[in-house]
Amino acid sequence: AFSISNDFLNSDFYLVILGDYEQRYLTYYEYLLDLVEKNGLYKKIEFRGYVSGMEKEKLFAESYFTFLPSQTENFGNVVIESLNQATPVVASKKTPWEILKKAECGFWIDNTSDEIAKIIDHIICLPQQDYLQYRKKSVQLVDKYFNINNRIQEWIEVYNNLEKKPKTCGN
Repeated sequence: AFSISNDFLNSDFYLVILGDYEQRYLTYYEYLLDLVEKNGLYKKIEFRGYVSGMEKEKLFAESYFTFLPSQTENFGNVVIESLNQATPVVASKKTPWEILKKAECGFWIDNTSDEIAKIIDHIICLPQQDYLQYRKKSVQLVDKYFNINNRIQEWIEVYNNLEKKPKTCGN
């Protein structure tokens, strides 16, 4: 996708890929390295391996967008971590992140090279004011739906409802 995005190829943007390349993923990692080489992207794509803690938060905060193209991701904590650092997200439709589009803090797209390339071009060409709104709305989404301090009453209700359930034998 990045190799067919003219705006990406002609920009100062670059892609940083994070993740642990354990033995079980080594073949896929080698495949990705081969793709980068074949497409002449070695100056535009960087693999950094496993990152955690403050270093990961800093990378999210400094990133323009986070991408989560997946065929199977059931949640993707990386989305919350990114949004919490005011970094919008692009997630594929095989993930449960349709709310990104509705909340205007990212995009929920088909996981194809063409669709990803289109959204890359769109993102790179976003007017600055629009991009700043995406960043602002990213944090708002996290606060509204994922900040425990803003949802404590819901947790109390769940607990109280559990407490009221009749006990069964053995409990």
